[in-house]
This record gives sequence, structure tokens and C-alpha cells, in this order.
Amino acid sequence: YANGNFYIQKSNDIGHSITFDENKDTSSYATNSSKEYANNFSGGLYFNVDYAMDSMNTFSLWMGGYGNEYQYHLVSEDFRQEFIYNPGKYQYNTDQTGKTGNYGGYGGIWYEHKFNNEGHNIMADIGFNFWGQNGEGKFVRTYQNENSINKNKKTSLSSHSYYLNTSIEYVLPYYKDGELSIGVSGNFNNDKAVSHNDTLLFGTTETYISDQLRYLNSAEYNGGFDTYVTIQQKFGNFTLKGGLRTEYIHFNYQIYNSLTDNVNRGYWGLFPSLHLSYRTKSMHNFKLSYTRRVSNPSATQLTPFITYDEDTYSTGNPELLPTYTNSVEAGWNKYFDKFGSVGLSAYFKNSRDEINSLTDVIYSDVFGRMVSFSMPVNSGKSYRTGVDLNVTYRLKSFMNIRFYSNIYYAHSETVFREEDKVMTHNLAYSFRLNFWAKLWKVLEINASANYHSKTKNLFMETKPTYSINCGLRADFLNRKISVYLNVNDIFNWNKRVSNIDNPYYISYSSVKYNSRSISAGITFRFGKIELESQAKTEGRGTGESIGG
Repeated sequence: YANGNFYIQKSNDIGHSITFDENKDTSSYATNSSKEYANNFSGGLYFNVDYAMDSMNTFSLWMGGYGNEYQYHLVSEDFRQEFIYNPGKYQYNTDQTGKTGNYGGYGGIWYEHKFNNEGHNIMADIGFNFWGQNGEGKFVRTYQNENSINKNKKTSLSSHSYYLNTSIEYVLPYYKDGELSIGVSGNFNNDKAVSHNDTLLFGTTETYISDQLRYLNSAEYNGGFDTYVTIQQKFGNFTLKGGLRTEYIHFNYQIYNSLTDNVNRGYWGLFPSLHLSYRTKSMHNFKLSYTRRVSNPSATQLTPFITYDEDTYSTGNPELLPTYTNSVEAGWNKYFDKFGSVGLSAYFKNSRDEINSLTDVIYSDVFGRMVSFSMPVNSGKSYRTGVDLNVTYRLKSFMNIRFYSNIYYAHSETVFREEDKVMTHNLAYSFRLNFWAKLWKVLEINASANYHSKTKNLFMETKPTYSINCGLRADFLNRKISVYLNVNDIFNWNKRVSNIDNPYYISYSSVKYNSRSISAGITFRFGKIELESQAKTEGRGTGESIGG
């Protein structure tokens, strides 16, 4: 497969904020507006082979490479009035330009050996990928009345990553309608990054000095393994499946220009699961399951290294704990011969130390004033419970309509600044409607409508999002040639609106971008067309042959 893409993106951002000091007196008021224009060129080449050596041995090989270049131009106007520290009015314009190039590739081998045709087999695979990035940019900030604090700088970023993974699984039918699975997998990742910010010395035209606060030279080595045992037994229409998994992961994050901020930490855990299902002759399916999971913090979330922006900063949290979640789910599905299907499921997830992002304010010696910053924190208690409904209507092979809805309630408790607990309540819902029809045996029509209500977590509320998409597809010459035309977000509704209601920091932000896009493509097929769907299902290939 080969593909190529080009897109142009425009966005408008407006917002305002109020910052308070520790006595809850107004420290500053700020407004901002910006416009960004960006374009992106990308493409890739992908290759895969599936080969059955005989009825008992199957071999697969896949590989691919891709690259893209992203160019941007952003202009903004900002106003800030300080009331306590360095009081006064500051108004400035910012102009940023730059480009970033990304490149990467991947590959892998998969092998399966069947000992018999009753499910006794062994499978093994090994895969790798690499990724790299190089970027450069210019940043110019001009104040209306304070020329001495104007800033002119150039930035550069270079990073690359290597990833290797391997796994093996053994499946043994140990008894009639019984199956035992044993598996082990491991992975290793190596990331390196160097980021420079060089500021033009005031009063000169060519002399740049390195901004050490915004310099980063880092390397991360992380790896881990997991093993699992699963037993499945059927009793007529009743199926019982239980599993036990152990996971281990280790981070070694080195920041060469700030060795005190390094991270060297490992996590280990044991996680059980239990699944029950029952199927009736009249096509009623029932299920009940329990799983225990973990979400470990990343190395960048754990390091206390401070990443400075021009007006704010972010940092990690060395005290961050893993998030453990117990999940219970029950479901029912009914399949009809002529109508389609109806499904209903309910779930409850209870988490301990859920990780959220906190936006707060503090006095900074670097900026000489109160500034906002962000860091990850653990919620003391949290849970989420909800209901999913899906209905599918099929009119023979002519039309298909699917409706999906989800409604859930989420609750969390977080200790903020060692004060009282902050309670966060969130009742949210989403809907999705998909339509598909085939006309004259060659033309396919599809459309979808999506809506997601507002959501809220720690001091952050995000407004609803919604969109309508549609598309056409036609096949000719027994599917040897296919053409398609898709339009995403027809009415260009998509935007991101969020509010922060921290007792010490209040802000509003709205980002509107040209989410409406049109894509068209053509596919030429050669050889045995019936093998195409099998190759895609097995995940060895990617995308259309040619698209743009």
C-alpha cells in the first residue's frame, strides 16, 4: 500500500483569565487572541506478506515507512494588567513561524504452528519501530511600551525513538470444551531528545545566547514484561473464563542538564479477571465480567523537571502513584433474523489514586509575578458508572442504521493545597448515529452524526462537541477499481471550549479551527482481490492504495 496526504489547517483562539494570590486578592487580568495557519505534507509505503507453508504452519512479514513535514505560522495579541507584582499594563504581539519534520518505520514477523485442528497451537511474534523528529522555529514578541523586554529567539528540537517488542502464546485444549492459554511478552523503548532555545541579545542583530531554563537534553530507557494464564471452560451454552496477569515496567529517565530530576523507578502488579457469558437458542446473549487494571504514571509525569513556556510552566510530580481500577460490567444482546440487534450494558469502575491534570498558580522568581502552572496529581477516590445502548437495524443488504448512546456519572475527591477536599461531579452523555446504504449494487452512501455533552474533571470543564460526516464510495469492474469521497464535519461546527474554575485561577479558552475537510481517493486492485480483506483484518497492511 502507498498513500499521500496534504492538508491546510486554520484556527482561531480567544481567551481570558484572572489570577489571584494566596490571599485571594486579584493579582492579574489577561486576555489573548491568536490565529494559526498550518499545512502538512505526509506519505507512506507499506508492505506485507502472509504465507501458509502448509496446513499447520503460517508465517507473516510486514514493514512500512512514513514521513511528514509540518509548517506553521501563528500570530497573537495579548494584554495583561498586573496589580500586585510589577504593577502596570503590558500589551504585546507575538509572531511564531517554524517547521517540523517527522519520519519513521516499523516491521515485524509473526509465526503460528498448529499441533492439530482442535485449537492446540503456539504463536510467536517480534516487532520493532523507530521514529524521529527535527524542527526549528522563530519567535518574536514585541511590546507596545516596553521595548527593553522585547524577545527574539530561535528554537530547535531533535528527537528519536526506538521500540522493540516480542511475545509468545501457547494454547492447549485440556478437556472437552476447555482451553488453557499461557503467554509472555516483553518490550523495550529508547527515547532521546534535545531542545534548544537561543535568545537574541538585546541591542544586537546576530548575537544569540542560550536560554538554559528552556534547554533540555534527555534520554529515557523503559522496558517491561507481562505473563498471563487464562482458562476457559464451556458448559453447554454457558462459558466461564478466568485469567491472571502479572505486569512489570521500569523507567530510567535521564535529564543530562539537570541530574537531580532523573527518574529511576519500577512497578509490579498482579491482576485477575473473570468473565461469564450465556447464550440462548433464541439468540439472547448475556455477559458478566470483572477485571482489575493499572495505569502507571509515565517518566515525564514523575520528574520534577520544570518545562518553561513564555508565560507559564509545567512540571511532574515525584509523589504520583499508579491508578488501580476495579471494573464490573454486565450486558445483554439480542439478535433478530430480520431486524438486526439490540444491546444494553451497564458498568461500574472504582479507581484509587486516579491521575488528573491540575492547573494552579504560584509566585515565580523566574517571571517575577504570579503565574499559572500545570502538574499531574492523584485523586483520593473516584468512580464512574454508566449505561450503554446500541441498536442496529438492517434492511436486507440495502441499508444499515446503527444508534449508539452512553450516559455516565463520574465522581472524584481530591485534597487541594492541603485544604478541604474538592468534590468533582460529572453527569455526561454521548450519541452516535450511523447510516449506510447501497444503491444500484455499486454506490455506497454513509453518514454519521456525533454529539458529546460537556465533561468536567478537577477544576476543568469542557463544553459539548458535535459533528456530521458523510461519504460516497463506488466500485467498478468487479472491485478492481474503487473511488471514494468523504466530507468530515460538514457544517464546520467543531471547536474546543474549556473553563478553569480553580479558586486561585479562573480562565476561559475557545479554539475554533477548520474541522471541515474533504478527502477523495482511488484504489486499483491487482491479483487475487479476495485476499485483500484478509490481509487488512490481520493488521499487516494500512489504508487505501492512493489517497489525497
